[in-house]
Amino acid sequence: MKRTGTTARAVALTVAALTLATACGGSDGDGGDSAATAKATDREGDRSRSPLESLIIAQRDLKGYTVTARKAEGWASGQPRSDDPKCQALAHSTGDRLSPEVKDNATRGVNRIKDPAKGVTVSLSSFAGDGAERTVDALEKAVRQCGKGFDTTLEGTKVGYRQVRAAETEPLGDQALAYSLTAESQGQRILLNFVAVRSGKTVALFAGVNLKEYAVGYRVPRELVEKQVAKLERARKSSGRTSATPERSGTGGSSGSGSGSAEPDGATSAPKTGSKEPGGGASGSKTGSTAKSRH
Repeated sequence: MKRTGTTARAVALTVAALTLATACGGSDGDGGDSAATAKATDREGDRSRSPLESLIIAQRDLKGYTVTARKAEGWASGQPRSDDPKCQALAHSTGDRLSPEVKDNATRGVNRIKDPAKGVTVSLSSFAGDGAERTVDALEKAVRQCGKGFDTTLEGTKVGYRQVRAAETEPLGDQALAYSLTAESQGQRILLNFVAVRSGKTVALFAGVNLKEYAVGYRVPRELVEKQVAKLERARKSSGRTSATPERSGTGGSSGSGSGSAEPDGATSAPKTGSKEPGGGASGSKTGSTAKSRH
């Protein structure tokens, strides 16, 4: 299947959240020197003063993937604004930062070595107080309320999201949510798949894209989500704040139903809503509101 046209890539360039997912993908799906990239990533993480740098996924954590801290050139940067205030949380998830309340963040790009056009941007965001919980709650609410779509503006460029769909995800951390956004412009479609998992005051956000088949999308691999969340949970346990006593209060729910059938790598399970999307958001769980951990 041929890559979609230059219009699709032009739209993708405006989605700041994808900037690291594409760094190793290249315009023609060329992964480049993965070994050199891995070493550069590790060195950059070692130099950083951010405590999140020791918690974000690293090359040594994954086999079959390239992990990089190098940003793709020419990509947009910043926080898009939604034309509909109730969809602003989703607009933020397509930007550099998950929320204006983020106190610290770290970001990596993860691409399949055998198919580098399939990429995921992984970001960790830390919050004060109950900011992490409120951020995931806001995302879940926006997914429910913005199904008909919304428009965003970033650096003077508008992007329309014509489909917003909840997807399935297994209960990880204290809250877990998966959803997909379909960007459209001049008849071109770009399917973006997201997974958000909260572990205490930190939220891990995963944004997947397929640079060869934009409209087909790329579901975030389950193993990537699980390994990243495991690193966060181990850190909580070592600090005496285990996920057995999650900060989230109230009754538990589960993630909304989603789109897309499972890929061979098991990245996502089948949807429980009407029509299927080509690339649903996350691995399987129950339907409803945000999924909670069951430790």
